[in-house]
Amino acid sequence: LLIGFSAWGVGGDSETIGDRLRGKFVAEVMGGNIFTAMPDDSASYLAGEMRKHKIHRLVITDARKHVVGIVTPFDLLKLLEG
Repeated sequence: LLIGFSAWGVGGDSETIGDRLRGKFVAEVMGGNIFTAMPDDSASYLAGEMRKHKIHRLVITDARKHVVGIVTPFDLLKLLEG
């Protein structure tokens, strides 16, 4: 899954990001530890987990461990703004 890349030069040459990523797999760049939370966990718990693990994303899973969302610090800031 590749999201948000556009074709612009990399390193000052005509090679694009798409060219450089062709043939690469997510497993080559992904992080190893995945931290999850449940939809009914409190926002303060999520903020604490992000601080404790020094992460910027928490994957939200349901009781069957299916991904239902992702929470970022920006999401928590939006919640504070009301």
